[in-house]
Amino acid sequence: MQWLTNKLTTYTIATVLVLLCCVSPASANDKDTSSSLTIACSANFVAVMDQLLPVFKAQVKTDIQVKVVTGSSGTLATQLRYGAPYDVFFSADAILPTQLKTDGFGIESTVYALGELVFYSSEGYDSLEGVMTRLPHITLAIANPRYAPYGQAAVEVLAHLQTKPKKTVTGGSILHAFQYVESQNAELGLIAKSLLQQPHNGTAIAIPSEWYQPIEQHVLLVKDSVFARKFYHFVQTEQAQQLIKSMGYR
Repeated sequence: MQWLTNKLTTYTIATVLVLLCCVSPASANDKDTSSSLTIACSANFVAVMDQLLPVFKAQVKTDIQVKVVTGSSGTLATQLRYGAPYDVFFSADAILPTQLKTDGFGIESTVYALGELVFYSSEGYDSLEGVMTRLPHITLAIANPRYAPYGQAAVEVLAHLQTKPKKTVTGGSILHAFQYVESQNAELGLIAKSLLQQPHNGTAIAIPSEWYQPIEQHVLLVKDSVFARKFYHFVQTEQAQQLIKSMGYR
């Protein structure tokens, strides 16, 4: 739970960043050779980011200062549009980076991961049959589908099941949905499989991939700085891709 608290605290920093950058907004195409990197990271990918950064730093052999701001993809994209000084944006979908690039808020984008959704239970369910039997009688946590692609996928899963939970609570990001279950404010959650890399108390139940649209996650190179471009290319390497797939992605 300490990890969750730290990440959620970081999430609040984003609001401050928006206010700061309104004073001196940076163009997406400005060259920058400073040894710093600010990464906007969708909540589902934070655990992987924690593993990727030490590997990247070791490769560039530079004392680079990295700041990671996490939240829902929709929230981070909005902050970027209002001038948040992000160098790279890791979204949980392909739509937001494409729209940002088209509107002049980025340089190029590419897929970096294929997300996977799972049911996450605090009550020890170990099968889809058990979930479907209990779903009409329990509280389900999902990410807000307005801002989080994993929330949109959760809505698709529920539509496939044609069964509604007794109550649905929505978190600002997939990380919040996970926290609802961990804190026992919901018996069940629809979360990113990658979040299970962190210490947790519940159990996960696999969901057939055909129950929701593929969660193709894209990274957007926002600024053409030296380390932004290096990191953008690093996550496409075989080494980085193997690590990503080992941590809950297809």
